[in-house]
Formats: sequence, structure tokens, C-alpha cells
Amino acid sequence: MNVYNNGYIPYNPYNAYVQTALPAVQYRAYPINLGPTQDVFQRSIEGQAAMTPLGQNAPVQASGNVAATGVWNSKRVEEIYNKTYDIVMAQNPITKELNIQKPPLDFGGNKDGALASYICGTNKIKIQDRSFFEGNLYLCNIKDKNGETVDIKVLGQKSSDDIQAKHPEYTITKEKLNDSEKELYISSVFAHELRHCIQTHLLCSTKGCMEEYKTYFTELKGALEELVEAKKEMAALEGKPYVQGEEDLDLQSLNYGLNYKPKKVFDENALFKFSMLPKDNRYWSIKEHLLSKSEQSKKNGEYYNNPLEIDAYNYEYEFLATQMKNYPKGAVREDIANNLSLAVCLNVEDEGVNFKRF
Repeated sequence: MNVYNNGYIPYNPYNAYVQTALPAVQYRAYPINLGPTQDVFQRSIEGQAAMTPLGQNAPVQASGNVAATGVWNSKRVEEIYNKTYDIVMAQNPITKELNIQKPPLDFGGNKDGALASYICGTNKIKIQDRSFFEGNLYLCNIKDKNGETVDIKVLGQKSSDDIQAKHPEYTITKEKLNDSEKELYISSVFAHELRHCIQTHLLCSTKGCMEEYKTYFTELKGALEELVEAKKEMAALEGKPYVQGEEDLDLQSLNYGLNYKPKKVFDENALFKFSMLPKDNRYWSIKEHLLSKSEQSKKNGEYYNNPLEIDAYNYEYEFLATQMKNYPKGAVREDIANNLSLAVCLNVEDEGVNFKRF
């Protein structure tokens, strides 16, 4: 069992976006995370006026073909994350009732193919490949031999070349993201991971879920301790001093999950709102969907059918829709904005999900 609740974004050229309206399910429950009464897809959202929105200082392009320039490093990525965190907390009112400490960014990833991962027990967001965020990014339209789009992805030059080498039957059309578009994309990735952060804190704050969910942290602790002990034994056999590694740091950080105390305990029938749209009446059952169904999906290796991922991708899509409007005219090209949204939609598989209706 993967005891990390990783919210990574892998490459999958075979996905199709399907959204199905299901019959209403009558459910006596307690809805939470009700958003502002006005439509959040207007230019402003409740609570956002006091923060620095994305795009406020974004450079306006003289032409759609002119890319903004600037230095990209860990500091700049962290600044984007900080702004994103404030926006996500404002867009999710339930966070006021959760005992959330802001997850730090960890740039010590191992380049395992993921972009970023929220590690639930340690409450941190791990950047798996810092060079990806700091290098040039391209919106890639991947087409088959018939000219049909099979996927749209944001990739670095090397990742694009690797996919082309593995799939010579594909044609990849690339468009380099300017600085504003790159900021928007990176921010959406962080929004996805922060939605996982909210999910985790909800599960750790709900009756009938918190005890079972926190067993993952205990299992992770045991696995990390075994790994550390094995590394110590290996160092002793080689006659070398033991040097603490990432596992030791994770063990220390794991105290966050093991000792987590809810700010408020939610009823076991609590429902979590799926969409920011006020008229969307679909809800997740924290117990039935986010705990039981997600665990079943993980055991079956069903990444895209996992409610935790469906929810995070949908939120990422809606986050993009709210934030792209904050950029000055011309800073984010319309076709790029539309394709960034479409790229996320390709990962949302909610066909057959029996949402609760309220």
C-alpha cells in the first residue's frame, strides 16, 4: 500500500475527459465548504481583495509571439506558492475550521517523474524536479498519426524529447510559455497539491475517518524506521559513518500527522462540496468517498478514478478559471489559457461517480 497520499501529475496520453450527470441521491447530511454566495468565476472572489492576486505584476506582452523574460529560481517558485496558498485558503472556507499549518516546500525530490507531491503525514509539498520549474516550459499538443489530439501537457524540453522518442508515431506541437503563463501553470500545480492538503486535514478531523486514516502515518513511520535501520547497518558493514538522509527528516516531520489535533471534529455524515460553483450540488461523502472509495482505488491502482484525484484535478481546473482573469490583457494568451484548462480536464474522470446531492 502506498502510505503517501501523493498528488502527482503523471503523463498519460490515453486519457479521455468524460463528465456525466447522475440522478440525484437523497442524503441526510451536513454540507461543508460552502463557497461564497456570488459566482466565484467573477473577477474577484470573497476574501481575495486583501491578498496579492496572481498576475498583478505580470508583464504585458507586446505581441502574442513575444515571451516574457526573467530569472527562474527556487525563490521565485516559492513566491508563487505563497500567493497560491493564500488564494486557495480563501477559496475553501472550510480551512477556517481546520487546524492547518502551511505546508513548506521541499526541493529535495528525486526526479521520479512527478512534478510535485503533497506528503500527508509530514505535511509538506515535495518538488520532485526543481529544474522543471526553473527551466523553459512548453504547452505540448500531442497528436496521433491521424492528426487527432491524444493529450495536451506542459512539458520541459527533455520530457518532450523523451516522449517523442518513445512514441515516434506521435506529432508534438510545442508552444513556449511566457512568464505569466508559466506562473499561472505552476500556481495551478500548487493549487492541486493544496487541495490534497485540505482533503487530508478533513479526513483527520472527521468521525469514523480520523482513526483509520492516521494508521497510514503509523505504517509510514514503521517503514521509514526500517529503511533508516537498514542504511545504518549497511554503513556499519562498509565501515563508514552513517549520514542522515531524507528518511530521517521525514521521520521528524511525521510528528505532524501522528500528533495532529483537529480544530473541530466533523460529523461522520459530513459532505464536502465538489465544486466552487454555487449551483453545482455535487458533494463528496468524506467517509464513503474520500476514505473508503479512495482506498479501494489505490489498492486497485486506479489513479484517475480515485475521488481524491478527481477532486484535486477539478479544483485545479476551477482554480485556473478564476485566476487567469487576474492577468493584464495580453499577458496570458487566450489559446494558451484554454489549452491549460483542457490539459487538466483530460485528467478528470468522474464518469460513474455516485455523488451525493444536497
